[in-house]
Amino acid sequence: KGAKECIHIDYAFTSGSLCKVDSCIAIGGFREDYGIDWVDAEFNHRAQLNGYKLVCFPECNLSHHLGGSYGPFRYYHIFRNMIWMHREYPENPSLETVLYTAKFYLRALLKSKHIFRNLSAALCGFAYGIFHMPRKKLITE
Repeated sequence: KGAKECIHIDYAFTSGSLCKVDSCIAIGGFREDYGIDWVDAEFNHRAQLNGYKLVCFPECNLSHHLGGSYGPFRYYHIFRNMIWMHREYPENPSLETVLYTAKFYLRALLKSKHIFRNLSAALCGFAYGIFHMPRKKLITE
């Protein structure tokens, strides 16, 4: 049974989504330098800057659960990539989104088993994001 109606959206997790390969290649693919975290947001934003529309088919469902507990590796990348994206596209994520996201993840890491290790990783990622720019490697193959 085919989907009958789609709605336009501003953001989609790329895991479980469908993307035309030629469209993905046309905008440069996914950012390899991000590694993990914020890859979706950066790709979505770049697609929209290049005139592509993101759509959702409400009749189709996918159960997606974000990781329950994060470790230092994830906290580092969450904060580094968020800052990288904000530096490259100051309007997206907005400073308000950066602050909200930082508050959300800091609350989570303060409840984690290894608070100091996770906090240290988050602060290192934040600092690296401020003082170093990404290499802009794109995954297109």
